[in-house]
Amino acid sequence: MPTKMYNSKPWLRLYRKLPKYPDSKFGSFCLKTDTIPAGTVLQGYNEQEGRFEYIKHYDDFPISKLYEINREIETLWMSTAQLELAAMVNPVKLAHGQVLTCGLGMGVFAYLVSQNPKVKTVTVVERSQDVISLITPIVWNRKLEVICSDLQSFIETKSEQKFDFIFLDIWSSLLGPINDALTYKVQVQPLLADGGRVYLWLQELIDRVLDKLPKTPVIPLEAPRIQMPCLVCSKTLRYDYAGLCMDCADELKVSEITISRSNMTI
Repeated sequence: MPTKMYNSKPWLRLYRKLPKYPDSKFGSFCLKTDTIPAGTVLQGYNEQEGRFEYIKHYDDFPISKLYEINREIETLWMSTAQLELAAMVNPVKLAHGQVLTCGLGMGVFAYLVSQNPKVKTVTVVERSQDVISLITPIVWNRKLEVICSDLQSFIETKSEQKFDFIFLDIWSSLLGPINDALTYKVQVQPLLADGGRVYLWLQELIDRVLDKLPKTPVIPLEAPRIQMPCLVCSKTLRYDYAGLCMDCADELKVSEITISRSNMTI
């Protein structure tokens, strides 16, 4: 398993800017603090290359986590771990003007992007009032407006409002199924100002994977073997689906028999 210690500082700089997240609860959501012990190896993200990598923490690393509680079962929604923060580096840097983000989560993007001097306002669309009530007091600032709505309803009622930068982060899986991402990206176009930009969570990884996928269908191998690292997760012992392992091919909604680039340009 490859490990890498991140000596480049962009994600750490974001981490140090974060507000303090107290252990707290509202409705069906709660915040908890945790510590990644020194020596732990976790999946991380390299925003420059657009790929997942395994990283080793050489010191204890405190993080905060957001959970949804359903019948005493806690489901992790988000954390302030390296993967989450590294995925914010480029959109926080590129954002400008009137910014819209869909999905509040822990308010990490909204809080960090509001500190960008090129950003005038930050509008957040979040469908869970419990999340809004729990997180907004922690991340609120004068640039921030949080609206309780699903994305489709917001688009229908606010189509006259225009945004210079739209960041979509509304998927629970690491990639966010690409077909869904494409659908939402098309849906928000009426909200985009002239010259504006829509940016997806893990956009760098999505761009790289789609660029590497073959332009014609490929028949997968019949048996797993050691191969070049999967384009997404870097797994080497795998079936081959045109550069992807079976799990990542499923995540991207790619056929188990052939791979086609049709309708996959985002």
